Amino acid sequence: MSACALLVPQVEAPEECGFPPGTVLAFAEQSSVRRLGLDQVIGPRDIEGTFYVTAEPIRITDGPGTRFYCVDTGREFMSGGGVPDDWTPFAQP
Repeated sequence: MSACALLVPQVEAPEECGFPPGTVLAFAEQSSVRRLGLDQVIGPRDIEGTFYVTAEPIRITDGPGTRFYCVDTGREFMSGGGVPDDWTPFAQP
């Protein structure tokens, strides 16, 4: 199955991601760090799993808003901020 941009409000990341309820996602699908071009954000490990990426910057703490990712590896949930504003799953090799 290929990557697709969802941008559908009714598709939500799992609660374990910590995103506010109703957060719109730009991406929610099985993939890997390298295939999505997120290695500059997550690091050089090529993690595979179900990725959730917010469509717009959100605030999880009192700091500035940023686009967040969350990965369900099947063993654990990993999440963080710093996804570039211009990131799209289609722009990656």
